[in-house]
Amino acid sequence: MSEGYVSAPKISLNVETKSSRYDRLSAALTAFIILFGFLFSVLFLIWITSVFDFTQRMAGPIPIVNEAGNEKPKGVADDVLEPGVEEFPEIETPQLANALEAVTDSVSSVRANLEKRSGDAVLMGAGGGYGSREGGPGTGGNGVPEWQRWVINYEAEDIGIYAKQLTFFSIDIGVIHQTKNNIWRVQNLSGPIRVAESNREAENGTLRFTPEKIRLRRWDQELCKRAGVQLGSTVQAQFYPEATRAQIRVVENAALEGTGKTVADIKRTELKVVPGGSGYEFIVEDITYR
Repeated sequence: MSEGYVSAPKISLNVETKSSRYDRLSAALTAFIILFGFLFSVLFLIWITSVFDFTQRMAGPIPIVNEAGNEKPKGVADDVLEPGVEEFPEIETPQLANALEAVTDSVSSVRANLEKRSGDAVLMGAGGGYGSREGGPGTGGNGVPEWQRWVINYEAEDIGIYAKQLTFFSIDIGVIHQTKNNIWRVQNLSGPIRVAESNREAENGTLRFTPEKIRLRRWDQELCKRAGVQLGSTVQAQFYPEATRAQIRVVENAALEGTGKTVADIKRTELKVVPGGSGYEFIVEDITYR
């Protein structure tokens, strides 16, 4: 190197590519703010749509036109509930008994089906049926007859408890042939099931009920199948013995004490089967007077 010139010092560059703690903390705070802001916005939208109604309202209510009028259902004795299969008009053509199950789907109720008639929707086909429309057992004098007055509610968790309730009150399931005179009584439903043969003349004075609830009907059919009874061309009904009817009368009369009313004043008695005593008992839930 020539004289008079000095060599330039070497400069080394030190570049750091790592982010500082401040940068990392700032980025984390920014991410949390954005995330919580988004969540808050979503929750706010959910809240405001649940509190305020943004649907378009109509100018006024739409009038409801009842073209059919205010006629009551054509049932028996101005029933409060919709008419059951036993209250349908008489027909001559046999039909399947299960075709009318949907009509009688009420809440845990068993309606009376003692009404005697010829060729109704419950017992259809040839023959004289059970007799005339009038009369029958348990007419109750000048009041509403028992088969039309009593509404018995069963509450059972399964078919086993239901069978115990029926067995306790000595209630049989009658399998009634629609076109013939044959009746099979399925007895002792919670124990060794027995089947006794009978006929319409022998059961002429027996109080019979048909369950309205579809589940109870299916349980009745299942119990009959367990007994080996063929259900083709038949309908099922519960046969109440006189001793059980006497228990219901006692409970009904006890509910009338202090009211100044008599059985002849009753239009409808709702009873319920509950655990009590040595097994089960009937209690009165409600009474409707005429």
